[in-house]
Amino acid sequence: MGRIALQAVAALLLVTACYDNHSPYEGGEQLEAPTATIAELRSRCSERVATIESRMVVEGRVISSDKEGNFYRSFFIEDATAGAEILSGLYDNHSLYPLGVRISMSLEGCAVVLRDNIVQIGLPTDPSALRPASFDVPSLLASFVRRESSALPLVATEVECRELSVAMCGTLVAVSGLRYEPLEEEEVTMCGYRRFVTNDGHQLYCSTSYYADFANYAVPCGEVTLRGILHYESVGAGDGRHFVIKPSLWSDVSPLDSPSATTACGMQ
Repeated sequence: MGRIALQAVAALLLVTACYDNHSPYEGGEQLEAPTATIAELRSRCSERVATIESRMVVEGRVISSDKEGNFYRSFFIEDATAGAEILSGLYDNHSLYPLGVRISMSLEGCAVVLRDNIVQIGLPTDPSALRPASFDVPSLLASFVRRESSALPLVATEVECRELSVAMCGTLVAVSGLRYEPLEEEEVTMCGYRRFVTNDGHQLYCSTSYYADFANYAVPCGEVTLRGILHYESVGAGDGRHFVIKPSLWSDVSPLDSPSATTACGMQ
């Protein structure tokens, strides 16, 4: 499907449906057989947005959720080889694509890019754009994606901090043996980038959006396990790029202290 055709379809769908007006998913579909792994898709991507012009189907399980507000208008999938981010442009992705559900995605006509070591999938856009356009309309996204009706429990890849690599970016990982250690005096809530370290000196950041339900919860004391989508990105304050875990749910940060910190992030 060419770029002009995709734009025409999107315009038609916007006339017949309210923006992002969808209800919880019912039923299931027969998935398309994959023709490539996500790792093979990744190997075709570069830092320039490119359009997939031939038939290509990938399959994976949904590994992120926006239910508690820490992900915004996109969701991640993973197969046994790698992970990718789908730029849905939708709110409440968890109602259509819940954690653990298996999907297939036909990529012909989609645009892809490798941005910050993460494969992003969307629609073709201006050639100078840094990333693909979002799908924005549920029925347009559904024309590329099929999903099963039931979800299975997710098992994160357990990895030691020193073993993290950029090839793992976009996948669901769990790192244990971490303790909170701020670089400087800061509000001790989850909001923003929070640095955790291991006993052997490796460090890992946890990223929590201002809009997450648990943004103002207290950072757990003692040894913790962080579970979430792995990123490699700048953490600000001139500290450069580091591995970052972005959790979907408060239960991805364990053990849990009671959510006693209620002061707004960044305020005394």
